[in-house]
Amino acid sequence: MEFRIAQINDDKRGVLTGAFVFSPPPHLPEVVRVLVERFGAENTKLGPHGWAVDSRGLRPRVIEKRGVELWLCFGAEVSFHVLPNTPVRVAIMDSDIEGTEIWPPIPRGKAPPADIPEDDAPWPDPAKTEPAKAEPAKTEPARAEPAKMEPAEAAPVNVAPVAEEKKPAGEDATIIVAPPKVVGPPPRPPPPPPVTPKRGSPLALIAMVLLLLGAAGGAAWWFLRPPPVPPQQDAATPPPVVAADCAGAADVMSGRCTPEKMIALPPGEQTRLAEALLALGERRAGDMAISLLSAAASRHNHPPANYALGRLYDPATFKPGGPLSAANAARALDLFAKAAEAGLADARTAREALVARLKQEAAGSDAAAAERARAALAAAGIP
Repeated sequence: MEFRIAQINDDKRGVLTGAFVFSPPPHLPEVVRVLVERFGAENTKLGPHGWAVDSRGLRPRVIEKRGVELWLCFGAEVSFHVLPNTPVRVAIMDSDIEGTEIWPPIPRGKAPPADIPEDDAPWPDPAKTEPAKAEPAKTEPARAEPAKMEPAEAAPVNVAPVAEEKKPAGEDATIIVAPPKVVGPPPRPPPPPPVTPKRGSPLALIAMVLLLLGAAGGAAWWFLRPPPVPPQQDAATPPPVVAADCAGAADVMSGRCTPEKMIALPPGEQTRLAEALLALGERRAGDMAISLLSAAASRHNHPPANYALGRLYDPATFKPGGPLSAANAARALDLFAKAAEAGLADARTAREALVARLKQEAAGSDAAAAERARAALAAAGIP
């Protein structure tokens, strides 16, 4: 059974953001709950309110059949919590249906709604939900405005004593308020003039002797100075130190190499450790290998990590029962292109070979294979 995670861009309601896609359509249990699990973290299971230690899964918003595929559609309750390039395992609870995939670049969207159904309660049908009608605005009767009162003149604050000027009889007296004087700190006294020793005084003789001694010392240092040391060439940058706790796959499987230590490794060491884990052929080792390769590829754009992930997705080198659930030619083309742009010749050769196979399949008689090949080429911008 093939499994992939698809982005939804054509939802007119703006509710659905992506879907878990299974092909051919599997037989689902009576109550469908999807459990999303990530690797290398303390809280690994996605619940109604984000990542948690345990979860009963989430109900899909919509379940629909599109051609030969079954789409379990979700919204922000899932996409808001999963970052792109995060390896996840998706399982339908109470069944043996599951798949592992690297989360595609689905926009996180807004914060998830608060009405996420708990346990077995289904989502409300968005097609039958009528939009809330806006209530007409209530108009209040106009109130008579009170008569405006002229503001009283504000009394002066912190003013100097009032000086009263008397006018001749018959005229109104006018009060004149003088502005307050701003008293600042007293000015600093000027510095005393430099004392110049008089010629012939003992102080002048001492200054002259000190000046001669300083000149003699400078000349002696100039003639007796050590020869200059030739500049040394910059030493080669030492290679990054590999964590002793993450030297091999056994350290990862035993728990000695913790997820925090694996993430802190240089991208080259992450890729080397991932290849060692893939060689074990175990499911848990494969999950950790995918996490390491995804970290090296997404955070550092490491060419060997992109190439290794591309080989896992390439239909020609895809291994059933491996860490990924299904091949994905479009993802392989993208990863091969990133590694080839960085100068990795093997990635360029692998991409050219994959393009040639897809063009051959697109011109073949198998309608389903031809449609998949044309879609992969179109996603890569190849006519």
